[in-house]
Amino acid sequence: MSEHDSTYQKVFIAADELLAKGQRPTQQSVRDLLGTGSLTTINKALNAWWQSLGERLQMQRQRPDIPEHIFDMANGIWEKALAHSDAEMSAKKQALEMEYADKLAALNAREATLISNKASDFSATDTQSGQKVIQLTDENLRLSQHNQRLEGELTNLRDAYQQSQQQIIQQDLRLQSLEAEKSAKEQEVQRLHSLILSLNK
Repeated sequence: MSEHDSTYQKVFIAADELLAKGQRPTQQSVRDLLGTGSLTTINKALNAWWQSLGERLQMQRQRPDIPEHIFDMANGIWEKALAHSDAEMSAKKQALEMEYADKLAALNAREATLISNKASDFSATDTQSGQKVIQLTDENLRLSQHNQRLEGELTNLRDAYQQSQQQIIQQDLRLQSLEAEKSAKEQEVQRLHSLILSLNK
């Protein structure tokens, strides 16, 4: 048998003795009876004992040699233990609910403070943003006027360019016409020169 099983067995025996005396087994009463042992280990063993108690009582009811008042006493202690456990659970539940309510209230208060601080920050930021918007609006207007002036100058440059292009085209046509006229005159000169040579022969 392991040390763990031995401790559990001792706790079971001590709890049975206390129950037989009409006492509710607790960690401290079992430890006082055993004279030693860790409260944590005793608590685990005692929980196992309570879980097995109902089954053990049912098995004992099938034995006619156990007096009825023993069963009644055990059932009474069992019911008291359940009532005590329910009361502890209810108290713990109420404590947890109160703790939750306190934490929720603190969280809501902190959230309200953060929202208030954020609102103040946003208000200051809005003022700065408004000034920035005015500055940007003025700058945009100045740039828009400058852009319109540049577009006007660009339009003038385009018109001047188109006029110069037309002048170049006209000059090219005039040059081509002069070239054609020059070529025709050169041909006429050559024809006359050839005619003179033929007359001199």
